Amino acid sequence: MKLKLRNKKSIVIALFLIGFLIFGFFAFSQKTSSGIRISEQETAKGKIITISAPDELNYENVLSYTELSKEAPAEKIHLYHLVNGEKQEVEITKYDKNNNGLVDYIEWAVPHLSEQTYELEIIIVDAEHLDENRNFVENIYEYVNQIDSITYSIPEEEYVRAYFERNLSAGNVIDIYVYNSEPATIEVYEKDSNEVVGRIEVYGEGLYFTEVNLSGSQDIFDLKSVGRDIIYDYIHDAMTVTDTSFSANESSIINGEQVLLTWGIRCAGNPAGNVILWAEDDTAQITSACGANNFLWISTTITTCEAAGGCSNNGDGTVTATTCANDNIAGTFTIQGCVVGNSNVLDMGTNYGSYTFDLSANVDITGPNTCTAPGSGNWAITCSDACVWNTDFSVPANITISGSGTLTWNANMSFTTQPWTLYKEDGCDMVINSGGSIR
Repeated sequence: MKLKLRNKKSIVIALFLIGFLIFGFFAFSQKTSSGIRISEQETAKGKIITISAPDELNYENVLSYTELSKEAPAEKIHLYHLVNGEKQEVEITKYDKNNNGLVDYIEWAVPHLSEQTYELEIIIVDAEHLDENRNFVENIYEYVNQIDSITYSIPEEEYVRAYFERNLSAGNVIDIYVYNSEPATIEVYEKDSNEVVGRIEVYGEGLYFTEVNLSGSQDIFDLKSVGRDIIYDYIHDAMTVTDTSFSANESSIINGEQVLLTWGIRCAGNPAGNVILWAEDDTAQITSACGANNFLWISTTITTCEAAGGCSNNGDGTVTATTCANDNIAGTFTIQGCVVGNSNVLDMGTNYGSYTFDLSANVDITGPNTCTAPGSGNWAITCSDACVWNTDFSVPANITISGSGTLTWNANMSFTTQPWTLYKEDGCDMVINSGGSIR
């Protein structure tokens, strides 16, 4: 490690990563002649680097660089400034000094040097064949990194060790494609653990998903072949779709009235996928036709779309987010009640195989209110609607009152045709207060 003090305000720090990306932990600390202390500790994915100097030295514009002992694609290398427990990504310059298409050297600037801590992270995606004792056999990443009919067989009781791009926690999903023709089982373990955190029952060739049941988080998993050999074509941490918000602007409407649903979802993980979204009533998709449920779709608005391929309103109650991965999508659906019914559970639906939608809203649909006189013809009033009239109004024809309850007149009701008839069942009480009349 070398330090070159260019002037009082600017220095160059060379941080050579010896044995970088060898699993385990390695740490050292060094104090230079310029009063700068540099300490490093390797992590499973990279390294923590702490650079410090006494405040009175007032070092500024510190140029730091590191040579990577293991080269990596540019998009896999990230540097974060650790501030108050949060990670802030730092802009770095990446170099390929040996011109082989991989980054082997990076630089970044430290604006002011008191004590600054950085985390260097290289995203590892890999797959290894392990024997029954979990000893390394060979690297098989090129066989299982995409669905391409290039397969690799893991014998019964042996393992694939899969390294994923992100930490998985409870509810996240691993997806695989296998070419087995007979039933078998895949047991999923955390790295070097004997506790099963997921299980896939294989019935034949195809794409399979399993959720992992973890108490913490992990990005390295061991997949064991049980019952017979497993012929892998593809292994990945599947993208999952989750709801981030969901609400309805009404909890009860009259049949024929509308409800505004406001929703948000997030695609998390890779690879990116095309996600189709819609609103559901009791798990049935809400469409422009009233039939499978108690609502029909009226309109859609997309308010947020981070998907790389954009979002489209399909005009049928669905939204498509194209190439969605680690993106937020939000919008509204306007729906209309079309069948009377209580406790309708509204939420989101999707075509995507791996999703978790926990948010919902309950909306009741009641029968039409009978307290408003029609524009023409006879008027049927349901006494249980408990109508109260506070403003003078007119009635075009005869009135029939059914059911039980109380109707209250605080205003004048006038018939526009003569003669007129008002029929009331015995269970309904009519209360005419001061200022109210029927004439």
